[in-house]
Amino acid sequence: MVDINNIFNKVKEAFDKKNFESAIALARNLLEIEPSHAQARQILRMSTMKNYETQGNMPSGFNALIYGFVPMMKMSVLGIINKNPSKC
Repeated sequence: MVDINNIFNKVKEAFDKKNFESAIALARNLLEIEPSHAQARQILRMSTMKNYETQGNMPSGFNALIYGFVPMMKMSVLGIINKNPSKC
């Protein structure tokens, strides 16, 4: 039997030590076992953001707009197609 609390404590410890890559990997493993674990999802999001910030890969300005806009439009279009395929 898997101890969810033990895995989450490792996720939190990695995040607190600013080992964001490890926190991301551990949180993903935890979420495979327990997809509804809200705290693990929160740390996964924060770790991903912090990892981008420290690696210098965070898109900014116009690039951030484009990187966020394209996936949003893709989801929007796919949502419309999936909801009403006869209108396409």
